Amino acid sequence: MKVFMSWSGSRSRAAAELLKWWTRSIIQAARPWISTEDVDRGSLWFSEISNNLSDTAIGIVCLTQENKDRPWILFEAGALAKGLSNSRVCTFLVDLEPSDIRDPLAQFNHTQPTEEDMRKLARTLNRQLGDAALDDAVLTDAFDAYWNQFQTRWSKLITEIPQETKVVKRPADDIMSEVLEHVRGMTQRIRKLESASEHFPSWQHKQGKGISAAVSVPSAVTTQQLIVSRMKERIVAGHPLDDLIKEGEDMGYDQTMMELFVRLATVEAKIQGKDIPAEFVRNAVRNAGLS
Repeated sequence: MKVFMSWSGSRSRAAAELLKWWTRSIIQAARPWISTEDVDRGSLWFSEISNNLSDTAIGIVCLTQENKDRPWILFEAGALAKGLSNSRVCTFLVDLEPSDIRDPLAQFNHTQPTEEDMRKLARTLNRQLGDAALDDAVLTDAFDAYWNQFQTRWSKLITEIPQETKVVKRPADDIMSEVLEHVRGMTQRIRKLESASEHFPSWQHKQGKGISAAVSVPSAVTTQQLIVSRMKERIVAGHPLDDLIKEGEDMGYDQTMMELFVRLATVEAKIQGKDIPAEFVRNAVRNAGLS
């Protein structure tokens, strides 16, 4: 299983090389590939990436303050996404927070060098092996065996390789504009899905505390607004969304629609000033089997 690791700059390359060691240590069947030339140079870039994407299972883009907006790293990330689909491309945030990332890189799943995120990355890599994947217990043991070494090497990397670009925190207005743009985009996608459907499911009275309780089959739009509203309430309260997602699917909404509802509810919570971590959305979607 080939893992394509994209980098640009000294810190990014060091992070890619550390990830290569870590990946091979815990999943011996993985074959991490790192380009030998800095992507900023552009030399032999096209033939290099083309030759190695053909049998690549997953791509990891190592992002830093230095390279996050550079044309070549954006170009290479786009090529990876086109060849592998967004679900098989992730960013590794070396000295960044998810809120520092702009589109198009903001669309990918972000991994930070924390134990929780690295465990998730290990599971993601392991799943790409299919039938050859390690048992969960074996993967856990392998991760635990090398975690302290990873932490030690990571601390050394951050200390010895300085950040070459001054940190500039994104203005709140800039982040909010991007959030609103996402809302408009998701709304348009929902409308397209609506128009492509012959009809939407009718909502029947049901007992209990689910989405459909006390709802008497209004319009599809009202139904969707109710789903998003209930999801938003639970997100703000920190409650799981699995039962709401399951009920929505039982009523006829497919996984694509339910994923859009989850993301829209999260964005609405952010617009109201609630600090909802992006990781919460990813977990809600993953745990519900939507991606």
